[in-house]
Amino acid sequence: MITFIFPEKHVGGVQNLILNLTRQLYHEYSIRVKIVDYVDGYVVKKLEEDKVDFVFAEYDLVFKFIAFIKNEDTIILTGFNKRLLYKLKRQNINPKFIFWNVFPSAIGRINMLYGFFKLPYYYLNSTSLLLKMVIKKKALYFMSRNGIDFVSKTFDISIESQDGIFLPVPIQDIQPGSFSQDHSTALVKESAQICISYIGRSDIWKVMPLLSIIRDIIYCEKTDNVTLYIITNESHIFINYINKYFMNDNLPKIIYCTDLAGEVLSNFLVDNIDLNISMGTAALESSVLGIPTILVDASHNIYPNSYKYRWLYECKYYDLGNLLFKGDFNHTGHSFIEIYDATSDPRRNKIIAEKCYEYTICNHSIKGVTKIFIEAVKNTSAKIDDAIPYLLYFDIIGLASEIQSVFLSLLKIPIDKIKKF
Repeated sequence: MITFIFPEKHVGGVQNLILNLTRQLYHEYSIRVKIVDYVDGYVVKKLEEDKVDFVFAEYDLVFKFIAFIKNEDTIILTGFNKRLLYKLKRQNINPKFIFWNVFPSAIGRINMLYGFFKLPYYYLNSTSLLLKMVIKKKALYFMSRNGIDFVSKTFDISIESQDGIFLPVPIQDIQPGSFSQDHSTALVKESAQICISYIGRSDIWKVMPLLSIIRDIIYCEKTDNVTLYIITNESHIFINYINKYFMNDNLPKIIYCTDLAGEVLSNFLVDNIDLNISMGTAALESSVLGIPTILVDASHNIYPNSYKYRWLYECKYYDLGNLLFKGDFNHTGHSFIEIYDATSDPRRNKIIAEKCYEYTICNHSIKGVTKIFIEAVKNTSAKIDDAIPYLLYFDIIGLASEIQSVFLSLLKIPIDKIKKF
């Protein structure tokens, strides 16, 4: 049985990914999946509301839920949780798995001590061997090209950018007429107020892009012409950062909307929004409705003034946003004033809306992604026991293994040449 382990109580991109796939697998293929989540988890609540049949296992910090995991299951991993995998090993539970790289940098944290420190030789050697193993056993899938680039750059592994290696973000297809208006024909009048949405959780790497957008609105002297809707789970964090960075500035009108999701969010976007600026799944939430959509990148810093924006349909290899660092910013694309002018022009607005919608249906349709996903589950031959020899794990029980790992690193002995404890 397909098993998702991603406990979360609030809405997010990965949660919606799991939700959409679970719905489609059940309704289209009559496949029930296993969900490990909190009793009041976001995915569980939505599936129950939609009357989707699934097997539920309650998440707990000591991993009692592994009693529900069977050898014949296939676990969908979004990271290598060493505590979980070692516990499965000790209980002689050895299911198959797929590693779905939904967070590009997650691979880089696999063999860090406590997630922060590297044993240089061990880190590169063991992680590289782990990745080669999952590739060989057809268990590694990327949401976008930036995950492949990270692996190639960090671990010197060549991965072909072929369709079989990509498992992009899925979005539920929207039937024409499902919502209150056909947004692609709802033309924006010149000089009218432009309503822009920003959809994102209150994580710092999603707050900083918003601050950059507000700065660009101020710089272009469009504050009186823009209403900005911030759709998030915790508005007070955005409020605090905006007040800190723009104390004496003339801000656009800002309206906060909390915990909008599903059909409620879709109807809200269609009824109120002319332009959505977001990353990841949040960008697809608007584009599938025929709303012009701009992609932004995750960042722990405000973008430089030279940062350029991309229309959703301009992205390549399913890249819905990168995690950027200082000095690593996008300098190709469109300035904010160019985006504003295009959104204000009825003819250009309609063309852009149609292009965003067409890109979404062609590349992220839930039907197409689900077919790829089912094939991935069938084709993987990787099992939990295959991964264990390459994972650095540091707790009292695994101490002997980690002492061994330190010596291997110091002696530069390839980890696959030594039998692990």
